[in-house]
Amino acid sequence: MRKVLLVDDDANLLSGLKRHFRKKYSLFTATSGAEALKIANENEDIAVVVSDMSMPEMTGLEFLKKLKVQNKSIIGIMLTGNIDQQTAVDAINEGEIFRFLKKPCDSDALSKVIDSAIKQFNLINAEKELLESTLAGSLKFLVDLFAFTAPRESAQAGQVRELVMQYQKNLLLENFWQVNLAAMLLPFSNFIASEELQEKRRQKLPLNADDIQEAKDSLGVMNGLLQNIPRVNEVSSLINDNGLFDLEGVIPQNMESQLLTITNYIVSETSSETFLSTKKQEFLDKFQGFDERILDTVWHYHANSTTAEDVETISLPIGLLEADYRLMEDLISDAGRLLLAKDTVISAAHLKKIEKIIEVEKISNPITVQRQVSD
Repeated sequence: MRKVLLVDDDANLLSGLKRHFRKKYSLFTATSGAEALKIANENEDIAVVVSDMSMPEMTGLEFLKKLKVQNKSIIGIMLTGNIDQQTAVDAINEGEIFRFLKKPCDSDALSKVIDSAIKQFNLINAEKELLESTLAGSLKFLVDLFAFTAPRESAQAGQVRELVMQYQKNLLLENFWQVNLAAMLLPFSNFIASEELQEKRRQKLPLNADDIQEAKDSLGVMNGLLQNIPRVNEVSSLINDNGLFDLEGVIPQNMESQLLTITNYIVSETSSETFLSTKKQEFLDKFQGFDERILDTVWHYHANSTTAEDVETISLPIGLLEADYRLMEDLISDAGRLLLAKDTVISAAHLKKIEKIIEVEKISNPITVQRQVSD
């Protein structure tokens, strides 16, 4: 059953609706907008909210506008006894309200509208699931194999993905899937450039005008490639924005691009472990013009992060390596070839590739890894 939140300052009305709908929906009730916002924050998978328009302290319209900031995918239905036509049109056009219903509203009629709202919610989230799971999973498999070609860049991209996922817990960005995919694809934009430029950037050497132009051209090639992949083309602007900030200090204009840019800087220029050695004011000056919510979230996360207690560090032979183990040192073959870089989180694709490698190339030394400790 889908979760539905009913909001009305009339407790008796809520009680009646709850009795009528209890077998059809998973119901939550609130007698004020403030209480409803708290419930919605604690239950992010609520699909539909039905709110009264006329409530003390916070009107139904004010409540739904705040709710949409908190959870853009939730579908809103408004019950009202009186509202002017222009307000209704504006609310629907702005995406705050799915339907307006006049009070008193027959329970069966309300149920039909809730069912329609749930269908709308399912449609929106089906596309989201496709983007976040199916597409991301397919690309990750290819990116994991690419890790053997550019080990250090791929390990860095993995760290960026881990951090943006932590920041997202507070930010709740609607298009976070774009940040996730962009972080995954970051290594490719550097790999398109010449080996000379790649090495310069790895060593953080100064770039001349020709280097900067080559790097921008590489971004253009990457953008052109991504434009050919349905829906992934929306990710290209984030990678481009990250590159332009890195090369010319151009401030990204949307929060998703800003989040990717800041996180990539932390991982590539300072590392998350040494980030707090930077004074807060230096950090704010570096990213002047960026959204304050992102700056506060990033700083607060690192200022309050602690060492995980549910992990252990061990050394083991290559044959005992498992998925989700984190490399605590570079994985190097006996011939001296770098296979995977420190901080890479091992995936199933990595393991399959390693199986093929050790058929022709020895890895004799034990490898130090970090793994989760079972309860």
